[in-house]
Amino acid sequence: MTKFNYFFPKNCYNGNKSENIKGHFYFQKISNMEDIMRTTIFKKVLNSVLAVSIATTGFVIPTPKYFVHAEEVAVQKVVLSEGFDNYINEMPSGWLEENGYGQRPNYNNISNSGLAAPSVKLGSNGQTLTTPMFVLDNVGTLSFVAKGNGNNGDFSSELVVKVLNNGIWETILSEVISQDKQTLTFELAQTVTQVQFMINKVVGNVMIDDVKVTTTSTSTDAELPSEPTPDVVPLEGLVLTGASKLAVGVESTLKVEYQPENTTQTEVTYASTDENVITVTPEGKITTHAEGRSMLTATSTANPSLVAEKLIIVENTPVVEEIVVFDEVFSSFPTLADGWSTNVTETYSGPALKMNQKDHFIQTQEFGLGDTAKFYLTVKGNSSQASGTTVLAVQYQSDYGTTWHTLAEISEITGSAVKHELEVPANATRLQVVVTTKGQMNVSLDDLKLVATSLKDKEPDTELPVIEHTALAEGNLDYDLVVKANVSDNRKLAKVTLNYRVAGTEKFRTIEMALVDGLYEGTISKSDLSTDGMEYYIEAVDAEGNKAQTDTYQVKISDLDKVAPLITSLSPADNANLGKNKTPKISAKYSDRSGINTESVKLFLNGEEVTKKATITETEVTYQVEKELENGTYSIKLQLEDKVGNAVEKEWSFKVADVARNLYFGQLHSHTNLSDGQGTIDEAYTYAKNQAKVDFLAVTDHSNSFDNDTQASIADGSMSTKWNTGLAAADKYNEDGVFTALYAYEMTWSAGTGKYGHMNTFNTPGFETRTNAAMDLKSYYNALKTQEQSVSQFNHPGTTFGDFVDFGFYDEQVDELITLIEVGNGDGPIRGSGHFPSYEYYTRALDKGWHVAPTNNQDNHKGLWGNANTARTVIEAEELTRESLYEAIRERRVYSTEDENLEISYELNGATMGSILSEQSEANVVVTVLDPDAGDTIDKIQLITDGGRVAHEVTNVNATEKEWKLTFTPDASSTYYYVKVVQGDKDIAVTAPVWIGEKENVGISNVEASSSKLLVGDEVTVETVVFNNESKAITNAKVEYYVNGSTEAVATDSLAMIEASNNGSLKATFPITKKGKNVIEAVLTLTINGAVREYTERIEITAFDSSEVSHVLIDGSKMNGYVTGNYAGNMNYVTELVGQEGGVVKINTETITSEILTGINVLIITDPENDFVYSNEEVVAIKAFVEAGGDLIVTSKADYKDQTGQFGNAAQGNKVLEAIGATIRFNDDQVVDPVENGGQAYRLYFDDYNEESPYTKGIDFGKIEQGNSKNTDYKFSFYSGNSVLVPADATNVDVVVKGHETTTNDDADKQGDYTPLNPGDMVALAVETLPNGSKVVASGVTFFSDFEMNPKNDYSNRTIVTNLINDLAPAKEAQITPIKELHTDLDGDNMPDLAGETRTIEGYVTAGNSNSKTTFFDVIYVQDETGGITIHPISNLKLKLGQKVRITGVVGAYEGDTQLGNVNEALDVEILDESINLVKPTFMSTADSMLEETEGLLVAVKGTVTRIDTEKGNIFVNDGSGEARVFINGYIGGSKVDEIDSWKSRISVGDTLYAVGLSAEDPEGSRIRVRDTDELVVIDDETPEIPNPEVPEYSIPDSILGAINTAVIKPMTGNGSVESPLMLNASSATLTDVEEMINGFQGYTVKVTLLAEASNEFQYSIQLIPNTRSGETISLILTVSKSQTEVVNYLNSLINTSGGGSNSGGNHSGNTDGSNNNSNDNSTNHSTTSNPSTGKPETGYQVMGWMLGGIAFIVAGYVAYVIYNKRQKEVK
Repeated sequence: MTKFNYFFPKNCYNGNKSENIKGHFYFQKISNMEDIMRTTIFKKVLNSVLAVSIATTGFVIPTPKYFVHAEEVAVQKVVLSEGFDNYINEMPSGWLEENGYGQRPNYNNISNSGLAAPSVKLGSNGQTLTTPMFVLDNVGTLSFVAKGNGNNGDFSSELVVKVLNNGIWETILSEVISQDKQTLTFELAQTVTQVQFMINKVVGNVMIDDVKVTTTSTSTDAELPSEPTPDVVPLEGLVLTGASKLAVGVESTLKVEYQPENTTQTEVTYASTDENVITVTPEGKITTHAEGRSMLTATSTANPSLVAEKLIIVENTPVVEEIVVFDEVFSSFPTLADGWSTNVTETYSGPALKMNQKDHFIQTQEFGLGDTAKFYLTVKGNSSQASGTTVLAVQYQSDYGTTWHTLAEISEITGSAVKHELEVPANATRLQVVVTTKGQMNVSLDDLKLVATSLKDKEPDTELPVIEHTALAEGNLDYDLVVKANVSDNRKLAKVTLNYRVAGTEKFRTIEMALVDGLYEGTISKSDLSTDGMEYYIEAVDAEGNKAQTDTYQVKISDLDKVAPLITSLSPADNANLGKNKTPKISAKYSDRSGINTESVKLFLNGEEVTKKATITETEVTYQVEKELENGTYSIKLQLEDKVGNAVEKEWSFKVADVARNLYFGQLHSHTNLSDGQGTIDEAYTYAKNQAKVDFLAVTDHSNSFDNDTQASIADGSMSTKWNTGLAAADKYNEDGVFTALYAYEMTWSAGTGKYGHMNTFNTPGFETRTNAAMDLKSYYNALKTQEQSVSQFNHPGTTFGDFVDFGFYDEQVDELITLIEVGNGDGPIRGSGHFPSYEYYTRALDKGWHVAPTNNQDNHKGLWGNANTARTVIEAEELTRESLYEAIRERRVYSTEDENLEISYELNGATMGSILSEQSEANVVVTVLDPDAGDTIDKIQLITDGGRVAHEVTNVNATEKEWKLTFTPDASSTYYYVKVVQGDKDIAVTAPVWIGEKENVGISNVEASSSKLLVGDEVTVETVVFNNESKAITNAKVEYYVNGSTEAVATDSLAMIEASNNGSLKATFPITKKGKNVIEAVLTLTINGAVREYTERIEITAFDSSEVSHVLIDGSKMNGYVTGNYAGNMNYVTELVGQEGGVVKINTETITSEILTGINVLIITDPENDFVYSNEEVVAIKAFVEAGGDLIVTSKADYKDQTGQFGNAAQGNKVLEAIGATIRFNDDQVVDPVENGGQAYRLYFDDYNEESPYTKGIDFGKIEQGNSKNTDYKFSFYSGNSVLVPADATNVDVVVKGHETTTNDDADKQGDYTPLNPGDMVALAVETLPNGSKVVASGVTFFSDFEMNPKNDYSNRTIVTNLINDLAPAKEAQITPIKELHTDLDGDNMPDLAGETRTIEGYVTAGNSNSKTTFFDVIYVQDETGGITIHPISNLKLKLGQKVRITGVVGAYEGDTQLGNVNEALDVEILDESINLVKPTFMSTADSMLEETEGLLVAVKGTVTRIDTEKGNIFVNDGSGEARVFINGYIGGSKVDEIDSWKSRISVGDTLYAVGLSAEDPEGSRIRVRDTDELVVIDDETPEIPNPEVPEYSIPDSILGAINTAVIKPMTGNGSVESPLMLNASSATLTDVEEMINGFQGYTVKVTLLAEASNEFQYSIQLIPNTRSGETISLILTVSKSQTEVVNYLNSLINTSGGGSNSGGNHSGNTDGSNNNSNDNSTNHSTTSNPSTGKPETGYQVMGWMLGGIAFIVAGYVAYVIYNKRQKEVK
């Protein structure tokens, strides 16, 4: 029979997606029947030619598996088949590898393997891989999988394949193969007995896998096997497996692999060709007898033609089997195998560890070796930084100990990867690679592999630790007792403790001993010592629990005085500035256990002894200066001894400066068009001086915006025109005594340049810039040191822009130069969305040792320099000059205030704010606060100390002026005190501290909970990070966690020691059992420099019942991207967003089951790592979840370096999509755009939205700068993603985001498995609605990772995700609590029983805030059918009487009055009904109105006025049942008639008074709190009737009457004055209605600001500023629904550019044609920066035009089609 062999083409699909067959021809897809017919004819011709060719050339065509001819049967026989599945652990039997680098080099991933990992890696030049010997019955076939692996795409190494033919090696392949995985096939002559693979290495390595050799054997008809019975599965082939090398005297068993595996013909006979070497039994058991070789065979008894052979070599030397202990390639980093640890956080691509800091380390797991082992590691230098010496040390621990021994040092590191091989001693039990010396070169570390020849188990450790200690015999009451010991263990110590007690007592106290300078050390505080004596012992425990203990030692404690006297209470304080006090009293106190020798006391003033003039007692010396001192600095020296002769000397100084301390108000942070602000530098200074009328203004433009910035330095900025322009303008407008103009710069590090933060630097000749890549934070601090005259300010510290590495890199010299920190920043209204307080960062900076004063700046970018809001920075200086202000700033005489004119004076021991004193034993504090505005009262004054603790306070001040004096002994843990003032309107002011001692640079860096929202009963893990910036270690650090004010800690954690210049983490896990808001307080105690310090910090978390929230599950069980896999931990913003929208997020790390998905609303699956796939069982559970109504969000990524088969990125997601019945799929591609991209073809920002989609609502389409890829605002961030395939006929799919017209796709993994798309057809995000209503969201990127959701980026991703969450996981309908239940107080403690719980109420407003004369400070009242209650705080959101609202808050009480507090008006308040439904007051007796059960109700009483207290605002009324107190706040007036305080003149004792108000409580007791003094009605004979409560009325000013269409924009209340704005409801208005109204305000400049936000609406303030001096400003408040997207976008566009000051005569600054559009004063002057019409729908004419064009296009296409078909028929 003639045999043929087709050579199929290389790219032909042969049934296996991963296999490609080598050849020369290719097949094409046939598209229609006519083509098929033509192709058939062609094929017949081709076959005829091919047949002739075959007959003449000898080409052969492969036969099928069974080719039945008349006389014989061809049977395929597998001679050799090796997939290298166990290659990592052992070499396959009979195979030989030579010239390789290390043991069995391999690829252990599917992308570089055949059917399964691992594969063989040919990586060294000349490296060979040789098969075992084999015998072919006939011509054979060789097939194998191969792939080239280059360096960044560069590959030029050759694969050489040789065969041993008749004993001679012949080359059958020698070429540079493809970098695509392929299967190569070759015919083998029958005489071939061995195959060898070799690499000629140039660039790149070669992968070999799945080597297979087959042949065919033939049988005649007589030899044909009998016809198999239906139950018989014929045997097709067999292979012998097992070791190929054995030692003499070994017994083993042969193993046979059968093909197919389910064959029933498994009976074989065994034979050995040389039984002197090896004998074999019928069962396959072999015995080796002598050195030599023998071929063993296994022959099928059912089909004797099937024979398996195996050559075994027998040697005298034992064969050593290799064991791979570990092989770490960091493919799952940062996840490491169990037992591994590292402090490295970054990787290079590959990945490989990026070792770029000294002491970076990677530690392996523990192991036990039976003999020496080989350790391999690959090291490569970063060639871009290839200078400087970086040294890696390879170290090991021995015998499970803790000491690291150096195995080798690697110092010759180059830009080429070098694989190192090291011998590891047998006693090694752990390995470590560590950077011991760091030069400029960073190091890439990869491929850590340990290969052993034998292992041994960890032997039990019964050996006790060894304690070497010399007992202490005596101590002294004046000194701590320090106990030291040398403690060691044969392996590893776990803990060493010191246990002590007073002699004669029972209980020992235990403290952990810390390792200090090689010895364990524990300190017994002197406060614990007793002259009764002390007893102690030391205990040590090792890691296995073995415990050793010393004897109990006795220590005598002496009370002998060996310590010099202690001098305290220095007056004046050290470094104090006494100002005008030129005759101070000088004094000091002293103490000592043995008493003071008063004869030894000597006092000196400026070197002159004044002892004789001083008064000396046993505890104090005082001296009164009689003659006035001149201005200057004076020194004091005090000398004295105790009665046993211990001497002490103390020196200090003070300053006399007969100068004024004036307060100057202004701003230290603003911008102009010299960087990114609006307005010129001249306009800035002119406006600040003349309009805002501030005393000083600093313009601080961004230095990276200056010209020639990289040529400048902090010492010289003369080459920059912009910098010189700013300096010149400041000089021009600076006027001593009138206005101080400062010009400085803001150094801004962006996310790409370190994100250290932003910093203003003043008083320098030049500037630095972030454009200089070398200017990191440390370098900048060094630059500041060169400018001693400069001062700097930490700007808006926080997560958004940076917190200066958590105020790290502290330096005493830099501390003198950075003297300011912003505690408030932004030009929005105080407590509004555009102003950002950061008081907690002020405390953190102080606690970290920085000496800074607080400022509050507007950071103006939109003009209004100085009065954009009421925030001010106040400087206490001698005069208004630059020199005086800079001197004050350097001395930190600065405070921050949210009130524009609040005056504060603060002194401690005579030293003003900003002073740095020595330690003070007594503090005399004087604080004076004054607000010159009547009614702008002070609520409380606090003295704040370390950790933000309130040390002292005075509350309920309720006055505009207050002097507060107090004297106290400073707490031991206090090193500073500053003043905090809170006013009645909630404005806050904070001063610079007065420091009273050295601050240990330690404390709490951060307290963070694992989740801010969780379910009741869930556990939360809280971590406290402790920093130690001292030069000595912290000892005995302990954190205790308290929940909701509990008296006992719910959890604790401790650390024996935190090394110097290091951080420590203390964490604990505990359940949250209370619903609502929970306050967790972390109390840290530690010992530093012998002193015990305490620090506290609080965080809040909220707990919900499961039924109250929606549930979102983010899966992390498959090492999912951004969750638990690559870029792990980047789901924070989406978690936060879900929480804001009323849900909770849980991260799942377990196998998905139906139980896990129970109760879940939305399941989120991001791209799994390549080695993971969702199992069939998991997919079934997901399918059931979706069928039950659950929604699914699934994301993928580009196919760059993708896996094959089910592990491919698209396949992983498509398996789920297909199972749930979705029609959309992921394309196995990479989305690219060569034209419009962000610097890389796959870094894309899309702006082609479905504007009708509910998921794009809120995107400002009109502001998108299309075609400019550098402007990413409002665009969809899409990084390295694949496309979503949507069926063309799909009607249930919302294509939310598409690519650009230039966006296309490619097949990055070169697997030929993608669907090509036409440019413009790429779908980035789609939402499919399934038949049951469930929704499936699919995107080729994880579009909701922290990188895309960060608020500092204006991507549209956050808006889209918000819409998705609102749709898929909407907030659950709140459970409404009747108001009466909130008042329940069963235990009678005057605190509601529900205090601290979060509750939601619904009711009608009974005291609103729409009229300034009838508005309580930040408070409204709401009433339902069961009762009424106070709501706090409500300030910006305007609510009218009678509106129905739903409000969520925390139940509590203030001054005995039950309230619903902690209300976030933007999130927690919903207006349910805009219409007015006034609540009628409940009329009751005067006595009943004072009852507790009426609290919160709107009530009315009538009675006789018995007495009046006008000063306190009380009117007492009695109707005979008992007296009622009617209370009027000093700022409350009448809605219609009464002015503020006018009630005092019209109400008299004896009058009959009808009063309406809210039943309430304050410190004086029960009261009726009047909401409107017009509701205080004196009843006389002429009073026609008792008035009803306020009926809302409105009055539209005549000048705008025609502009407002009241049919759609409905007036509610007010008259348009500033005091009573005209309230307009536009919730039913269209964009056109609102535009016509704005354009109708002729003769006014329109200023629009966002006033407030509720959960379902926005309120905008519209100020109409007249263009003539005679007119008055009109104030409007416009309410619109959030669903009115076009209206909202239009109003928002007016916000950014509206306002007066720079526009005149109707100038419209939004014009794009450059024209001014000037007209007369009657023109409207409102400003926009973008054309509002860009977001409007097409007009009717435009739509008709598009339709006609489309119809014409279709007709043209049809005509072309007909002509084409006609021509085709003519051709045929």
